[in-house]
Amino acid sequence: YVQALDSIDDLLQYSSDTDLRMIERGTVTHRVGAVPGLPFPAGETWVFAVGLRHRPGDAQPVCLTRVYLNPDFRSIARRLLPRSVPIYQLIEDHFGVKVSRVEQRILASALSRADALALQTKLAAPALRILRLYYGDGDRLLEVSDSLHPAERFTYAMTIRRAGAGASSK
Repeated sequence: YVQALDSIDDLLQYSSDTDLRMIERGTVTHRVGAVPGLPFPAGETWVFAVGLRHRPGDAQPVCLTRVYLNPDFRSIARRLLPRSVPIYQLIEDHFGVKVSRVEQRILASALSRADALALQTKLAAPALRILRLYYGDGDRLLEVSDSLHPAERFTYAMTIRRAGAGASSK
């Protein structure tokens, strides 16, 4: 799978091209250091789900995603069924909030035994970890998605242009 990304709408396209099949749902209380990169305070309990993202007709998952939802959205947990609509869009539709920005962090990772089994690949295989933080107005953190993509199944492509490129120069 190749993902090209220029805007929040491109995130939506990835979700539309694949299905997220939930394999676990519940809550999690954040402990400092338990999951590096999670920006919410220790001791806070968030809605938690784990899913495998598949392309239609492909038995091998593209990625494993752990989703953390702001506790204000706990009533949405029962709606986290297999889906092609992004979870952040579900939050927007049901709670009347809008995602104003998404921070994305891309990291190298090696798959744990459990993650490798779920992703149908080798233990400690290289993976691309994409951590996305979805913020609403007032810098309110709405959702965090933490996805692991096996290296042999995923490419992340970007085109970066110089500001003002294409304009005539003097």
